Amino acid sequence: MLDEAVLNHKPQQLFTSLLIFYLVFLIADVISGVIATIPTAFWMMSYEGFADMLIEYTSAIMAGDKDTAVYQAFIDEMIANIPAWLTGVTLIASAGLIATAIFYCKKFEKRPISSLGIRKKHIFREYGLGALIGLVMLGLTYLISFLSGAVSIKLNPNGISPLILLFLLGFIIQGAGEEIMLRGYYMITVARDYKIATAIAVTSVLFGLLHGGNESVNTLSIINIVLFGIFLGVYVFKRGDIWGVCAIHAMWNFAQGCIFGVSVSGMDTKVSIFVTEIDKNKVLANGGSFGLEGSIATTIVVLIAIALVFLLKTKKGEESLSDAIDFE
Repeated sequence: MLDEAVLNHKPQQLFTSLLIFYLVFLIADVISGVIATIPTAFWMMSYEGFADMLIEYTSAIMAGDKDTAVYQAFIDEMIANIPAWLTGVTLIASAGLIATAIFYCKKFEKRPISSLGIRKKHIFREYGLGALIGLVMLGLTYLISFLSGAVSIKLNPNGISPLILLFLLGFIIQGAGEEIMLRGYYMITVARDYKIATAIAVTSVLFGLLHGGNESVNTLSIINIVLFGIFLGVYVFKRGDIWGVCAIHAMWNFAQGCIFGVSVSGMDTKVSIFVTEIDKNKVLANGGSFGLEGSIATTIVVLIAIALVFLLKTKKGEESLSDAIDFE
């Protein structure tokens, strides 16, 4: 990946590359937002009372009425009633991240798509292995939280909604979007000019900061997401493509939200096989309303995963990780 990324490459200062990444990510976020706006607008216009409220609010503003408490309460009610299908569609809109990262790397950095880890060989094998790792990691995290008495579980009394397939697709796209943008594009960009350890560290911190505005975020959750980013970064260089981390990311989120019914970084999917109840007195063990990423259980599992990833077999043709990562 690095050898391919170096072709036609002009070295960049770290601050410059970081600024460019921010602009690229901002554009990608806007594109994803526009994609999500279409179904969102459709739902809002069909929401009972929204059209009348919008007319009243516009009239009040034009009349100089600054008391918007009533209208804000209505908006808060709408947000609380966002349907599950719309949340799933919003995840799919993350395709904007994939398209923007690929376009920027090909058009401006003159990098082949394969330099982002998007390779044709062994796609199903690598994605399958990553999916298994993601499911096992989340399962172990949940088990630790369960054994500590911090969560209880039962079958969803409402049954399994067909929308779970929409969320599976959504998390696959969302996971791929974040990984191609952060690990495929930016981590490799930094690694071309600096040590691989620097690239992993910088992108992992960014990964944590990008979740800093999520609902119910706390310090431990940011630390855990940074650690998770380190694991994913090492995994990419170990395996030499992006498929594995896309699958790990997707399956971690899907299992957490749609199998166990736990918030995914503060987001409630409202569609799950099981329903989990958290003990509010044991937030350290269950992560509270942010989800398992805010728990010490995640810290334990991810630290073990970082240690074990060094034992994972390196793909043929890739240099060993001990040779590739220079921490000095």
